[in-house]
Formats: sequence, structure tokens, C-alpha cells
Amino acid sequence: MALFLPLVFTGALVARYMVDAPIQDEWALVKDLDKAAAGEWSLGDLLRSHNGHRIAVPRLILVGLALASDWRADLPAYLSLVIAAGIIALAWRAFPAASDSAASLAAAAFIGVLVASPSQWENWLWGIQMHVFLVVLLAMATLTLLTTAPLRPRTVAAGAALALVASLTQGAGLVLWPVGALVVAARGAQAKSRAGLVMAGAWALAGGLATIAYLVHLPGDAGAGAPSSWVLLHPIAGLRYVGSILGHTLVAWDGTAFPPRDGGLAALVALFAVVAGLLLARRALRGGEPESSILPLALILWSVGVAAQVALGRAEAGTPSALVSRYVTLMLPFWIGLALLVLLEMKKWRRFALISLCVLLAASAASSVPRFAARLSLLLPARRALLTGEDRELVKRLCSELRLIDASVPTLKRLGLSVFRAGEPVPIATSLPLVDPRQRVSCGPVPEVLEAGSRRHVKVTIDNAGHEGWSASGDGVGRGFVTLTSRWRNERGEVLAEGPRRRLPVDLAPGASNVLDVLVVAPKVPAGPYRVEISAMQAGSAWFPDPAVFAVEVR
Repeated sequence: MALFLPLVFTGALVARYMVDAPIQDEWALVKDLDKAAAGEWSLGDLLRSHNGHRIAVPRLILVGLALASDWRADLPAYLSLVIAAGIIALAWRAFPAASDSAASLAAAAFIGVLVASPSQWENWLWGIQMHVFLVVLLAMATLTLLTTAPLRPRTVAAGAALALVASLTQGAGLVLWPVGALVVAARGAQAKSRAGLVMAGAWALAGGLATIAYLVHLPGDAGAGAPSSWVLLHPIAGLRYVGSILGHTLVAWDGTAFPPRDGGLAALVALFAVVAGLLLARRALRGGEPESSILPLALILWSVGVAAQVALGRAEAGTPSALVSRYVTLMLPFWIGLALLVLLEMKKWRRFALISLCVLLAASAASSVPRFAARLSLLLPARRALLTGEDRELVKRLCSELRLIDASVPTLKRLGLSVFRAGEPVPIATSLPLVDPRQRVSCGPVPEVLEAGSRRHVKVTIDNAGHEGWSASGDGVGRGFVTLTSRWRNERGEVLAEGPRRRLPVDLAPGASNVLDVLVVAPKVPAGPYRVEISAMQAGSAWFPDPAVFAVEVR
């Protein structure tokens, strides 16, 4: 239960806050969908570079899911949850049975929260990012096979096949080739087997050929690009960048002042973790079963290699770019490997170490939960605008390149995909601001006398009597949504107080109505007769005309 309960929680967040619409890079899939639907999809299309990655395997999965479901954008996100369950199961399988039940429970809780952490919120809510979870699963499967199965040619061949699939899943898969060569060589050296060293050489040769083939420019391919030389010219900053990526998993706390957004704290956490890992690995290698340390070391080395790979292309942008949630997933093996070393080698302090890791991770995970709702509030109005064509600035939230959206929408409409699938309800168009809002407001039983400062709920029926829709969500940044509220005027007509604002629970189309409770709060001073007005208003705009009016005596 401790293993998979966090994933259930994250799954509930995904189900609640996922927006069913193409986002950013997903718009590039429209060309693939069009060709696949017409039977013209080629190998060159499948192997086409995506931001320097060959995502042939995920592209095949994504296109298949899209055509089978009329492109529901949430299905790949749910697939990410399934892949994450596989990562959890594979990680737990690597942990030895411990006589210390408390340490085992802490390790299970750590793995569960680590893999299901909401700090990966961008990957959870962006379907195309399933390739990141998939490459982590493939990397862990490859390294587990190479370190636990008998060292035979068929074992190495099966590992090479997994590594090749990982390489065609995401660029991080390429790091498996040097790490795998080291693993096979280390096992061969431990066994004093010349065949093992030969297999390590064969693995390295296969990895070199796979890497060269990966980087070759294919027809129609954008090319993988060349790594930046910035890291070589700024080695200290490059190391800090790598550390920020590694440590951000445990210090992904949000805030303006703390932690520093330059990645310094994350880098310190990573440095401490690396030193602790090296000390534990040294103890393991000198112990009675040094082979048990190969898997955790391989997992750690893979994530460090991936962080270095990212740094070669991104470090020039500064350490804040290392703190994006997309990279957290790629660092999961690092922390799984460290926790495995703690459980294996820290007999006296492992409870304390694992519980400390759990506390840090839980704080990081909890701080990222609000990101889910924030993303929904930004993208839901953009999805509505895509359907209604009312506000191109909102549509840009789905993809900054409007030209790509403009070129893709006719294809989606023709094929009936995504938001244009058959039976998909078209929301009302909502002007921001409303041009000519009209309302009819009626109130249920209203108080005639109230004590100063007292509060009373009034049942209000609101009708949209105009020709424009009213939005319950607005544009996601505090503009455009419609609320109901009250204001209190004295005998001279001056507004002395306003009541709390109550948002519409749903969009209100022209001619539609809704009934809801509005809280009115009597002014504390001065006492006397008041005229209370209850009206709708649009955030960032004025009150609507023709409010409901009633008199109240405040004592």
C-alpha cells in the first residue's frame, strides 16, 4: 500500500486537472496523424528528430492512441501513470528483504512518493511527456537485467535490445551504452572472466554504432544538433547546473524568496547525496558482496550522465532552466540507487536516513500540488478559445507558434480529432470584456433588519438576458469571469460596503439561468437604513446594469 498509494493520489490529480487539448510540441504530431490516417506514414517520419531526440517508439504509441481514440490528450497521461507503476515495481524488486520492518516501510514510502511525486507536474499533465517515464523504465530494466541476470551472451544481447529501444525513446537512452559497458566490464572483472570483458567490448562497439546512427541526419529530419561548448568553457557553472538537476527532486519547493531560484540549494543537496553515495559504494565494494553495489551505482551513474547530457545542451541558459519539472523524472534512478545503498550499507542510521529523505521528498511533492490547478486555470480558457475562435491570445497558451495551430486546425477538423472530435460539445464564446451585458436578477426571502456586521445568505436567481456568454473561469489569470456580489448604499446613494463575490459555478449561455446563494454582510457602522443591490459583474470590468434592489435596516 505504501508503494502505490502516492500514485493513486497523483492519478486523481491528473484526472481532475488534465486538459484535453494539444499542448506545445503535441501540435507537431498533427502532421504524423494526417499521414498515418492517409496511409502515407514512412520510416523517415517515425525517426524524425524531436528537439534533438529520436522518439520513434513514443511517436508510434502516441499516433496509435490518437487514431484509436480520436486523439484524447489525456490517454498518454494515464499511460504515464501505468509506466510509473512499472518503475515502482521494478525499483522495489531491487530492494533486498530487510529484517528491519521500519526501514523497509520507509524505503517503500520513499520509492512510492519519489516516483509518483507531483513535483513532476509538467510531465504528468502533458501527454507527449510519457516518453520520459518510458525511457526511465527502459533504463532501469536494462540495468537490472545486466546486473542481476547471469552474465551470458544472451543476457547482454537482451540488454542491448532494451538499450536500443530506450535510445529510440528519448536521447537519455544513449547514456545506457557507456553505463552498460562499465557494468558488463565490472561484472566480468569480478568474475575474472575474459568472456565478460569481450562482451563489454562488444557492448561498447554496439553502443558506438547506435550513437552514430542516432546522430545521422535522415531525410526530413531536423537533426540532433551539436552540444554546446559552454560547459567546457565554464566547468564550475556546468557542475552546478548538473547538481541543480539532481537535487531539484528533493528541493522543488515553490516560493519567491526561498529557496533561491538559482539552483544553489538543489546543487548542495545533490553534492551531499553524491558524497554519501560514494562513501556507501566504497563500503559496499569492500564488503563481502561487492556485486550487490553494481545496480545502485549503475542507476546513479545513468542519472548523472543524463544530467551531464542535458547540461551540454542547456547549461548556457543558466541554472534556473535546470529547475523545470520535466527533468525530475530523469533523476528518479539517482535517488532510487542512493536509497538502495542506504538500505544495504547503513545498518545503524538507515531508518533516520530514509525517513529524512521521505520528509524532504514529501515537502517537495506537497509544494507542487497547486501547480496542477494553476495549469488547469490557464489552459482551460485556451481550450475554449480554440473551439470558439474568440481570442487568439488565449489560444497561444496551447502553442506559442500560432502558425502551427492555424496550419493544424483544418486537419483536425477534417479528421474529427482532439477538441473537434464528433460529439464534443462546443462551449459558449465569451467576450473579454463583455460588450453589452444584460441580466435579470431576482432574490428569494430577503432580510428587512440586520445587526451590524451580521451575515446572511440570500438565494439569487440570475438570468443571462444578453447575447453573449458569461464565463465561470475567465482567462485563468484573474480576468473575464463573472461573479455575483452585493453592495450597500446609504440614503445619499453612496456605496459604503461591498459583499463577498460569488463566482458562477458554470458558464452561462444567453438565455440560461442559475440559482445560487450570495452572502451579504451588514456594515458595522453606521447604523441606519440601506439600499442593498445584488448584481453580476465581470472581473476587470464594471457592474452589470439593472441589479436586484431591496431595503435593509442595520441596527
